[in-house]
Amino acid sequence: MSNNFTGKKKLTSGPIPVYYQLQKELKKYIEDGVWVPGEPIPSSRNIAETYDVSMGTVQKAVANLEKEKYIYCVQGKGTFVGTTAINKESIRYTLLREDFEGNDLQFKIKLIDIDKVDGFQPANRFLEIAKSEALYRIKRVFVSGSGPVVYAISYLPCSMFEGFEEKATKRLSRTTMYEAIEMEYGLPTVKNKELFSIALADEETAKVLQIQKGSPVLFVEMLSSTYKEQPYEYRLGYWQTEKRKLYRELI
Repeated sequence: MSNNFTGKKKLTSGPIPVYYQLQKELKKYIEDGVWVPGEPIPSSRNIAETYDVSMGTVQKAVANLEKEKYIYCVQGKGTFVGTTAINKESIRYTLLREDFEGNDLQFKIKLIDIDKVDGFQPANRFLEIAKSEALYRIKRVFVSGSGPVVYAISYLPCSMFEGFEEKATKRLSRTTMYEAIEMEYGLPTVKNKELFSIALADEETAKVLQIQKGSPVLFVEMLSSTYKEQPYEYRLGYWQTEKRKLYRELI
């Protein structure tokens, strides 16, 4: 699909820098779903001609959108609407190693259950929705060759993901949550925040991870957001790290 502009568009004159006005204009095409994840955006020349601005102005606006992860550039091919960056050979944010030079433990995802539950705190507060709003609850286990390693419980706003059971259940049995949401709802993951602590496995967690009740596990709370810094997933993760350590690489 071509995303080239037709016709002329005007930016307003005033104290707001032209590059910032252009940045907001282009961002709106993405946030409104006119340009969808993975599709090319118009060329810099096309944008410059459409808005009657310099190439330097376009390049600055595009560079800022790339920093915000709304778009990404591929040398020799063009600029595309941002997608969730997922390594299909492992699971994003689920990296376990023996040491810094070790290989990442490989996983398969098994869907345990999807149901609707009443809203609760702090989930609804983190997701910035009303206290009474219902949630989808998705339970999954991440399994390696040696057995279950991570038990994940995700909560999504029902109002934001209408028909999630029908649309995403089949995908969740063979792909990640991020890919399923992006494919079905056009919403890539732009930002994640995490909190780490230690918890004792309750009966349910112990059964899923095949460990003794009361065993210490790494407890990870995650909040994932999409465009406009809109949070869409609150996740509780219980990690068995007896033999491997959680690995993060920050750049």
